Amino acid sequence: ITIIAMTANAFEEGKRNAFAAGMNAHIAKPFRVEELRRIVRRYGAERVMYGSDFPIWDPAHELQAVLDAGFTDTELEGILGSNCRRFLGL
Repeated sequence: ITIIAMTANAFEEGKRNAFAAGMNAHIAKPFRVEELRRIVRRYGAERVMYGSDFPIWDPAHELQAVLDAGFTDTELEGILGSNCRRFLGL
């Protein structure tokens, strides 16, 4: 599974910290949909899963951006759930 850090920390130190923690990519919030599409195309939708900071932050904006990014239904199903289930062996 590809881990994409989606964080409000857009500074270089924040990016370095994300990569040092094992992230494969970094997107600063608010993010551009084009950037998300580029990363998903690079790693493959079957290797990406959506996660959030809920209940600390409301994920509605980022979730809507994923839904509006133009991914196929199969890609969305994977990113929003089935990739996680596969990763966890559920």
